[in-house]
Amino acid sequence: MTRRLVLLVVLVACGGGPRGGATARRYELGDRLLELTDRMCACTDRACARAVDADMTAWRADASRVDVHPKLRSLAEPAYATCKDRQTGLAIAIVMHGAELWIGNEEVPEIPEDGMRWLGPFIALREAVQEMDLTRFGPHAQGMLVTYADKAIVRMPLGPIAGLPAALGTQRDYYGTTGSELVSGVRRALTELRKVDARRVLIVVGDGSDTDAELARTELAALKQQAREDRVEVHAFVYRSRMSSGPVVIDVLTDRTTKVYAADKVGEGIERVLERLKAR
Repeated sequence: MTRRLVLLVVLVACGGGPRGGATARRYELGDRLLELTDRMCACTDRACARAVDADMTAWRADASRVDVHPKLRSLAEPAYATCKDRQTGLAIAIVMHGAELWIGNEEVPEIPEDGMRWLGPFIALREAVQEMDLTRFGPHAQGMLVTYADKAIVRMPLGPIAGLPAALGTQRDYYGTTGSELVSGVRRALTELRKVDARRVLIVVGDGSDTDAELARTELAALKQQAREDRVEVHAFVYRSRMSSGPVVIDVLTDRTTKVYAADKVGEGIERVLERLKAR
């Protein structure tokens, strides 16, 4: 089926056709969207993909002022994203709360028998990441791990995504850490994601709090705008342990914030995000 015929079928199904005025403009934008999708799927290298994506940016600016049929967008845009990923790859940054009080310490050998131990979500999360098929995104996929406690630490710079499970380490790597500099962790990840030519995704995992909640709300609002401008898709998973105390502020950064109430649900949530990314 030709691109123009696909467009006509969708427009007729939506109750319209190329009759002039606003409808004609929608028809024109729909035709451009399908053309861009065809061009991206025909690309065989990153230079081609970048050139087409520049045209796609211009299309999105035009489409923001016209009501392009949502059915057409729901068909064409996922196909466009899939073809783009084949050439430019995917970059996923995970920002994780790295304080001992959130991580847990049940596997830390240094704690004396009469010392305080508590369970955290880390072990279940690590096992879930180890079981994930990180090869599903192809050879160009990159991963990054940033943790935050009293400061942000890049535990794995952007590189082959298969390195994420090892980068998580063990509970011993987080023993004795305190604090919740959430904003610092998010800012560091967004700064690094800005440097790559790829589809960019940020996943934040923690109890959703920051050491300075009032200031964090202001800074996270600014970082939300930065993520929007850089076209970074942001997800957050909030697990509140019995040691969590500060208010949740991460929902200022993203509307895609999910609260989970069991340690094993953190990894399951991340897996669902990855499945949706693959399906697009």
